[in-house]
Amino acid sequence: MKNKKGFTLVELLVVIIILGIILTIGYSAVSSSIIESRKKTNELALASIKESAEVLAQEIYICDKASDILSVLRSDLGLTSINNCVDAKNALMSGISVPLDFLKTNEYIIKADNCDGDFIIRFDCINGSGKDCKKMTNLKVFMEGITCR
Repeated sequence: MKNKKGFTLVELLVVIIILGIILTIGYSAVSSSIIESRKKTNELALASIKESAEVLAQEIYICDKASDILSVLRSDLGLTSINNCVDAKNALMSGISVPLDFLKTNEYIIKADNCDGDFIIRFDCINGSGKDCKKMTNLKVFMEGITCR
C-alpha cells in the first residue's frame, strides 16, 4: 500500500465551498454595518448642518454692528439690499437661502464633505406677525435642498 500525502479534489472542493459560505455570511454582515454607519454619519452631518445654520441665524438676528455679519451677508451671500441690522432681520423674516459651502467656508461647520446643496433659514410664524413672531423659538431651518451621499 502506498503512503498518500496531500488532499483529494473532493476535500479541496468541500473546503472551498465552506469558505465561500463563511465569506458570504461575513460580507453581508459587514455590508449592512457599513450601510448603517453611512446612514448614521449622514444623520449626524445633517444635524450638525442644522445647528450651524441656527448659529448663523442667531448671528443675523443679534446683528451687532461691530460684527462683520452685515458685510458677510452682502458679499458672500449676495444680499446687496442689506444695509443695516433691520434689513438683516427683515431678510431673515422672509427667508435667506444659504449654500452649504457658505457654512464650510466661514467655518460654521468643519466636516460635511459628503453633503451638498442649499438650505433656507427663516422665522416661521404660525400665529401671524408681531413681536412674538420674531422670537428665536420661531426660527426654522428648511433642509430640503441638502443631500448627503
